[in-house]
Amino acid sequence: MPLLRFSAWVFATCLALYGTLLGASYVAFPDRGEREIDTQQAKDTLYATEPKYLVFNLRALDHPGARVLLLGGSNVREGLRSTSLRPLIGDVEIDNLAIGACDVREIAQIVDAVYAHVPRQSWRDLTFVVGIWYGLFRNEARSWPNGVTDIDKELLRYGLYYRDGNAMRRRMPASWEPALQQALRPLLWISRIYDIYVSASTDRLRIKILRLVGEAPLDVHVEDRDRFTLTPAERAASLEYWRQYMGPADAWDGRAFGVLGDLVRAITGRGSRLVLLDLPLPPWHRAGVPYDEEYRRLEQPFLRDVAALPGVSYLSLRDDFGDDDFYDSAHPRPRVVGRWADRAALAIAPAVHSSER
Repeated sequence: MPLLRFSAWVFATCLALYGTLLGASYVAFPDRGEREIDTQQAKDTLYATEPKYLVFNLRALDHPGARVLLLGGSNVREGLRSTSLRPLIGDVEIDNLAIGACDVREIAQIVDAVYAHVPRQSWRDLTFVVGIWYGLFRNEARSWPNGVTDIDKELLRYGLYYRDGNAMRRRMPASWEPALQQALRPLLWISRIYDIYVSASTDRLRIKILRLVGEAPLDVHVEDRDRFTLTPAERAASLEYWRQYMGPADAWDGRAFGVLGDLVRAITGRGSRLVLLDLPLPPWHRAGVPYDEEYRRLEQPFLRDVAALPGVSYLSLRDDFGDDDFYDSAHPRPRVVGRWADRAALAIAPAVHSSER
């Protein structure tokens, strides 16, 4: 009997603690039930990080209707904003699913997740917009040496999915997913506290150490991005970062273009539209590393191969922007975002209207 009473006491205590954390998570971060996804707001939500925010908000896609889905890295997240695009392409849902430092493999995973949530009858109403540049085509062995992407980590972290070869499978029926995700809110809140306070403190210390040896530029605050300019030393440090990130140019095999080609065929095979936007870089960045030139060489046969597929369009934004249009090595200044939208809409709007016919 004492053991039973003690077990009951432990269970009741854990249940009370769980209930307290669950209620507190709703107070701190109410479930707003948004119908559009925007990874730019991840840091202000319960999820804190872009991959976690995306994985736990994909259920917002589970309704019929036309929509535009923006995919790519942080330059897509910052440079292609729904508020700038919507007046140019019409009143259509726009979801920004971009994740910083992602590659083609992660984009393919996100596309698969989209199709797993969007009703099949609406697949023909989807317009995917993928922002491409050389950073997206990093050799996979350098990006994911253990074969596990940031998306994989979030799918596996709480046991909702399991790995079946190269595919991720749900453990529970899809209809259970919303309830299970709500039940995980206490764990997500604890994870957020760790990411915001513990990891952030560690990152700040790391950045300070890097600054001492001149390997990292100053942090850029949101309110500074229209005025902030990298010094020559900071530009040199940035170029060195990209050399370390990409590895030797002669070891870049370009296999990721094959992954993107398979993705293009998967999208068009489902009747969806795809817009490939060749994103701009500051001229000083393009000229300072060998990767952009190699990227252009590998891109040409890829574009010839996919150009004939139905529903595929391509637009280059590369030559319309100069050094002063960027606050760092890849991201546009806020005052330039409208110009990105003006140019991108020339390809996105026809694709959207084509899918409506």
